[in-house]
Amino acid sequence: MTQGDQRVLAKAALLHDIGKLVYRANQLSGTHSQRGAEFLKPFLGDTDSGRELLRCVRYHHGRELDKAKLEKDDLAYIVYEADNIASGVDRRTLEEGGEGTFDKEMPLYSVFSAFGGSAQAPFGKYHLRGLNEEDRFNYPLQESIKASSDTYARLVQILKENFQRKPLPLMSCNEVLRIYEDVTSFVPSSTNTGELADISLYMHSKVTAAVATCMAAYFADQGRADYKSACFDKNKEFRQEEAFLLVSGDLSGIQDFIYTIPTKGALKSLRGRSFYLEILMENIIDGLLQDAGLSRINLLYSGGGHFYALLPNTEAARASVAKQQQAVNAWLLSHVGTRIYLAAGMAPCTAAELLQSDSQGSVFARASQSVGKDKIQRYDAEMLSALFDERSGINAVHDATRECAICHTSTADLEPYGDSDMDQEACPMCAGLYRLGHMLVSYVDTCFVIAKKTHYKEPSGMPIYNWGDKASVYVVPVKELTAFAKDHDILRLYGKNKAVTGELVNQRLWVADYVCRDEQRQVMDFSQLADLSADAEGKGIHRLAVLRADVDNLGAAFISGFISDEEKNRSHYATLSRYSDLSRALSLFFKTAVNKLAKGELRGQGTYLQQPFSIWQEKEAQPRAAEPLPVK
Repeated sequence: MTQGDQRVLAKAALLHDIGKLVYRANQLSGTHSQRGAEFLKPFLGDTDSGRELLRCVRYHHGRELDKAKLEKDDLAYIVYEADNIASGVDRRTLEEGGEGTFDKEMPLYSVFSAFGGSAQAPFGKYHLRGLNEEDRFNYPLQESIKASSDTYARLVQILKENFQRKPLPLMSCNEVLRIYEDVTSFVPSSTNTGELADISLYMHSKVTAAVATCMAAYFADQGRADYKSACFDKNKEFRQEEAFLLVSGDLSGIQDFIYTIPTKGALKSLRGRSFYLEILMENIIDGLLQDAGLSRINLLYSGGGHFYALLPNTEAARASVAKQQQAVNAWLLSHVGTRIYLAAGMAPCTAAELLQSDSQGSVFARASQSVGKDKIQRYDAEMLSALFDERSGINAVHDATRECAICHTSTADLEPYGDSDMDQEACPMCAGLYRLGHMLVSYVDTCFVIAKKTHYKEPSGMPIYNWGDKASVYVVPVKELTAFAKDHDILRLYGKNKAVTGELVNQRLWVADYVCRDEQRQVMDFSQLADLSADAEGKGIHRLAVLRADVDNLGAAFISGFISDEEKNRSHYATLSRYSDLSRALSLFFKTAVNKLAKGELRGQGTYLQQPFSIWQEKEAQPRAAEPLPVK
């Protein structure tokens, strides 16, 4: 299978249920499979790859696939079986828009409805809408909510406009993923009245595409091209093969790295250090997926210095993980020493374990155990030899008499740290982290760019890992991106909270970037925030209050969060899509809802309005004198 075929398969699997939007918008005719193919046809052109994609969408249900009499190597067979694995049911007969009991007006339910193993009533429900960071936060509500065909029609129109702006075949998989996220995040995957509609169409489609690309790579590695036999005629036999590889990664040493800061300028230092670890991890993930020939479609979860990704269980994929991990840790040793370490673990698994199985939780448990073992055995013999050799490249950079005022490591190079009034000198790493924090709080509309300089300029970026070459991360105002590109070779680009379209865009990163500003619109530091606790005359205790909100035992949630106590069907709710939607719901709250809460925006979609709390009984919500800082 070529890279082109792999991209066609990824897009086809991601868009396989697009006809559900068209069906619920009362547009076109036929089943949702037929409507989806009809909708996409004008945007693909009359090419072999376009026709292949349309067949995947048109025949992703068993009954129609059986009648189609396709060639045995048609990608539609892979999409069909990937859909089964992602949804936890066999899609041979039941299809929305065909026979069965479906309710077009059914909204998306909160994924927490089934958390703990049994459906809890009453369910929290979401308003049907696109994903817009500037709009009110879409909290799940207890009230009666219905999804209208008019709203579905608006979502379909957004897809049309995007596909007309840039032909679908020319879009990268990451671009299609970002567009689909914008449109289908609050769309239920299924409106079958006999099922719990708590899985979003976005996440189901994303997991389907991840499974499909892994299957294709696994078959290619074995030289198998009879997809009909493996995915349709004898799919139960295939489900017992260890075709998948759950990869888990974790950055160790986060707390010490983040809180190595001085008192003065602490806010910008914390922001810079916390965000740097986040962008470092995202860049590592993208490097790993790119090396494996995959996209962010295969990323199941990332946050808090941790990630899960689904890869094919091939020798090439396993070697890629090991190679990338070794390269990352070698880079970390040379730039931050032993303070930060990337631990990685792998767990081979079968489709049966991913497909509604009692053993599904054990897959995550095995990956976690593998990560734990790796943390105990951090470095190989070559790295350990370099660590204890005073003449090695790792130790040579520390061979000097000057000490960084922040991290206290010895270095031959010191530069001014912080603002002009701070009168401190620091190593390039600490000084750069402060600059990064300053850029984060200084601009609103920015994007994050991984790039190489094409000629020398004053330092404004932070060194960051990039396989085989030097690179830095930059915080660039969107309006300055064109000028920036003239002086830099852009390798990777991320949008902050807002959608950014382009070939180099990997994904949007959600960032809690609210800051409190004074009357001159300058960002207030912690000492100024502490002063606000006094009265107008400055009387009172000048102190900060700290509210820490953390999610404990997230690993345990991935292992057993949806395992039911019902003896007959303990894994009824334990699907890969549901676990992925759970982690995404948590990320959206801590990265976007927190921004709005800090701003005093307490009204959500519909009738949701949280009454503000204040010891002074303020009647209206006001912007908070607060700084939301991620706690890893």
